[in-house]
Amino acid sequence: HRWVVSAALARLWSIEPRQEYIDRMDQWLSEGIDQDSDGQFHERSVSIYSPICDNMFLAMAKIHHRDHLLEVVRKNLEMTLFYIQPGGEVLTEASNRQDKSVIGNISRYYLAYRYFAIADHNGQFSGVCRLIEDKMLASIVGYIPYMYEFAEYQKDLPSPAPLPSGYFKYFKDSGVI
Repeated sequence: HRWVVSAALARLWSIEPRQEYIDRMDQWLSEGIDQDSDGQFHERSVSIYSPICDNMFLAMAKIHHRDHLLEVVRKNLEMTLFYIQPGGEVLTEASNRQDKSVIGNISRYYLAYRYFAIADHNGQFSGVCRLIEDKMLASIVGYIPYMYEFAEYQKDLPSPAPLPSGYFKYFKDSGVI
């Protein structure tokens, strides 16, 4: 996938700064990011594609100071708040990928929610992190090495705020209610 490879190129560049790494990453970025105005990626894969993209865009943004990519991630995380079920499962019925209508959970978003909870002092994002830590701690063990990549991950989370509940939300671009 182009975003996974782009993030790998960004990380390679941080070890061995070769312009061709950046050129290839920029070539893919110039094709555009498939995100609608609601914050949803075209695949609508809330349990697989979106969290991977968020983590990759976050890495590219931090390593190469591409602040516009931070907004891509932030927008997707804000939308995803409304896909979280009370136990931490996420709505997958609208997906265009293999996770359509299967049980998925919010744990794959842990790094991105943690980064923005701390960077933005966002209590709702902190609440997502606490939900993951309380109900799915074993599923985030694989993220431990990444926790050392950016200083923000190592800071304390702000006080959690309640997640959206009892709402009606219409995402017009993706047709999800």
